[in-house]
Amino acid sequence: MGYGIKSIMNKIGILEDELIQDFKAFFNSIRYSDTPKSKMIKVDQIKEHSDLKEIPNRPGFYVIFSDYPMKHNACTCELIINGKCYKALYRGHSYGVQKRIGSHCFKSRYKGDYTVCLNLNGKSGINIDVDRRYCFHSWYVAYHRMSYNNRSNIFIRETAEKAFDECFSKPVGCKDKVKRMDKSN
Repeated sequence: MGYGIKSIMNKIGILEDELIQDFKAFFNSIRYSDTPKSKMIKVDQIKEHSDLKEIPNRPGFYVIFSDYPMKHNACTCELIINGKCYKALYRGHSYGVQKRIGSHCFKSRYKGDYTVCLNLNGKSGINIDVDRRYCFHSWYVAYHRMSYNNRSNIFIRETAEKAFDECFSKPVGCKDKVKRMDKSN
């Protein structure tokens, strides 16, 4: 008795397609401007490193929004607060979202921790608290809780990324190569 990797990969690909459709339906049903405070989605402003304490260090999916002007941002996802529009510049996932957001927005404090980071102006990671290009702009994070009984699954979080990109297009600060599973092999 054996097992067929091709068959297993096809089944995973079918599951991925179904989950992407579920996540797309979810993303299309919400607007970050009117997202009520809930246990599943939390929006916080970050100005300095100490603001990270408001973001859970748990598994999840997140979106970084800002009024920092970026040309060629195809992503249509927006956060509206008090009538002001903030564009999604990055989306990602992590097992520990608080630390991961820190690595994107306060890069000098997290040297070498991560290789894929918010990439604006050709640099991986930024320092919103000290770099004059960024510190005069507003920065927000929308955190989506993605754990059940304190457990998380990278497949589910990566599938949320794929669905987000299909709904809104990939934000300009994302340089990762997330793509759907190839079911043809």
